[in-house]
Amino acid sequence: MSGFNVPLTGGGRNVWAALCILPVCYFVVSWILRADGGPFWMWHIADPSYFYLFDSLNLVNLTTPGHPYHPGTTVQALGALVLKAAYLTSSGEEITRAVLADPESHLRLISTVIILLNASALLLSGAVAYAVTRHPVLALVMQLGPFLSMVTLKTAYHVKPEPLLIFTMLVLGMVTLLALAPGALEKHRWRFAVVFGLIAGFGVATKVTSAPIFLLPVFLLGGFRYLAIYSLTTLLSLIFFTLPAIGAYDLFFAWMAKVSAGSGAYGGGEQTVIDFSRYPKSVIEIFGRPILHLPFLLSLIALGVAWRRRRRGLSVPGAESRATAGFCLAVLAQVLLVAKQPTAFYMIPAYMSGALGIVLLHRLVAGLGLGGEKLRWRSGRAFALLIGILVIVQANSVLRLDRELEDKYRTALTVENARFGKCARIYFFPAASQSFALALGDWWTGGRFAASLAGKRPANDFWFEQNTWEFRDWKGPKSLPDVLESFPCAFFRGGHPGPISTYIEETVPELEYEVTCSTRDERIFTIGVDCQGRTEKTEGGRGNR
Repeated sequence: MSGFNVPLTGGGRNVWAALCILPVCYFVVSWILRADGGPFWMWHIADPSYFYLFDSLNLVNLTTPGHPYHPGTTVQALGALVLKAAYLTSSGEEITRAVLADPESHLRLISTVIILLNASALLLSGAVAYAVTRHPVLALVMQLGPFLSMVTLKTAYHVKPEPLLIFTMLVLGMVTLLALAPGALEKHRWRFAVVFGLIAGFGVATKVTSAPIFLLPVFLLGGFRYLAIYSLTTLLSLIFFTLPAIGAYDLFFAWMAKVSAGSGAYGGGEQTVIDFSRYPKSVIEIFGRPILHLPFLLSLIALGVAWRRRRRGLSVPGAESRATAGFCLAVLAQVLLVAKQPTAFYMIPAYMSGALGIVLLHRLVAGLGLGGEKLRWRSGRAFALLIGILVIVQANSVLRLDRELEDKYRTALTVENARFGKCARIYFFPAASQSFALALGDWWTGGRFAASLAGKRPANDFWFEQNTWEFRDWKGPKSLPDVLESFPCAFFRGGHPGPISTYIEETVPELEYEVTCSTRDERIFTIGVDCQGRTEKTEGGRGNR
């Protein structure tokens, strides 16, 4: 398979230097996106970053996570380890006080660890690819996974499952390539079955919606015995990596039952599992992304050629064929699952697998010996050129993403919450407010820190919890009419005004408010105050009733 090699540089040292480029780019891009996107309490990030911060605190205090629905246990455990490492000699109570006093710096700390973890895995994946293929361009291709979709990069710095799925998919790709090394699978098949199972269990414990992608090694392993080892190891690994949340298994399984039965988002809609009136369209739309359908279709064509050659008694690269077939099966299964509730970031495992799919396709085509040496050499040059074009195009996409995140942050800051310090500040989902992010995160994870937060956060901050239809402060449910009566003005803020508008109509039907302070992303209601925070009674001010 060396006939397709295209030297990237003149020496081995330069190759390794080249393999550092994309990991460094990943780290820098993630850092810039995080800096320009604003704090984690921004309306489009707080859910679920603050959830994971609070559940990391729950684990530090040896209590069960309150939000096991992803299940996300690996993220919670990693967060807890980072917090404990930052305060080695401190008690759980002391760590809790420090985190609640400055949640943003601790979220940034956990985020930085995740970014470094992924950048390191990216470097290692390139090294493994080069060691197995001796092909510098293919080694760089293996490192392209996080850059193939802006959906992946958009979540790269968040404290939630998706960034850890980047790590998982990089490790899965490395092990798959190691299995393709000459003689490796034949000598160590059962060991590969165990390692693949450990990876799959970790991945599903991170995000259950990633489960289909772990069909990737089933054909590669082959044979009932090895599939049984893989399945058993996956189950045991899943149990191990979710052990910190064992006390919340009932919540997780109840949630899975609800989500599985409903045909709509989060278990809503008709209880028919799938809405077949929209399901085919969703499948087509998801597959419409080139990073999915191009490697998938080209791999199917190559597999078809391999099948015909095998029928004619010609040699076929067996391991590469089986690995490529597993790639196609895994991507298809991921698409079919996500089409039930189409959400872009559910497809991150499949987007990440695109780089591996390209490498597998190359090895399969090279192993089939198609086109002769000269054509393969020219194809290699074209392949390298396409990679260069992809890098340029995606670099432009990164710039657009950065501008988008920065624009959201600046737009949110055009209405500063601090201006309305005299008012009842009432937040509804999702709101650009640290108080709301803390309240939402604490509520979703069991409400174990509400008493501590009540002493730290402003007493005039309230929020509407649309899941329970409750108007609350840090201590519990409140009466909206009573709160409005207690303050000279009111300021409502959030992105989904429908539920709170209905609640207002039900509880204070005579209430009148202005919406002139609203931004592009959030609806803002004001009563007795203008957009600069001046109340009706302020000299020179104007009323908003």
